[in-house]
Amino acid sequence: MPDHCTPRPLCPPAFTGVRARMQTLLGQVPLDANPMILGLALALASQAHKAHASSTVAQYKEPWQEFLDWAELLHIQASDVYDIRPEIVAMYLMHVHQTAQADEVGPGCVTVVSAAIACHFFFAGCPSPREHPAWYLVRDLGRRTLQGKKLHRESMQPEHVRMLATHFAGPDASLPDLMMVAAISVMFAGFLRFNDLAQISVKYDLLTLHDTHMAITPPRSETDQEGKGQTVRIARVGGVACPVGLTER
Repeated sequence: MPDHCTPRPLCPPAFTGVRARMQTLLGQVPLDANPMILGLALALASQAHKAHASSTVAQYKEPWQEFLDWAELLHIQASDVYDIRPEIVAMYLMHVHQTAQADEVGPGCVTVVSAAIACHFFFAGCPSPREHPAWYLVRDLGRRTLQGKKLHRESMQPEHVRMLATHFAGPDASLPDLMMVAAISVMFAGFLRFNDLAQISVKYDLLTLHDTHMAITPPRSETDQEGKGQTVRIARVGGVACPVGLTER
């Protein structure tokens, strides 16, 4: 095969990182232009990622690389990844949509990929391909048609609480672990929500300990529709997962 017919990878290392950003930021200005301009463009390209939080950049790293791999797989001829037409980028988003549909994943993955691509185009000073109508079409299609697989969750059982207490609330348990297991045990035994415990954690008179039980009076509860106040009594049952014993500790 002649050299000029050999497919060239879209994104060699020199074009996928700082150099690609720098070239795009300069636009029609040649790379051998004024050294001062070149240095400023290099500095901007090198530090562009700092315009977003490091956690955001890390989250978008894998989706962006998958986009580059997809483009290279199709042998899209472009001197710079940022030259790809927004219509082609929208077709990649449709590819993500189809994959999500086959995997029974919700529209969240399409949203993340969309944001990742737009983020990297922003780093290169390029208009976001999200402004193209085809992009909005795929986005809205995903919102209406992608349905995540329903997760089957088993209900929590007493043995689960005992297992937690055995592993994380032993004699040498740390205070954070002990507090967490105690909260789980109390919520399980008293049919309470986390918000119920959060309200009483700073008011000592709303929780009292007795020889046979503990009494909790949440100031507000979703089950207390009339707002009269309800006292929840939890028996002292003994054992490693006893909610009263864990609270005393």
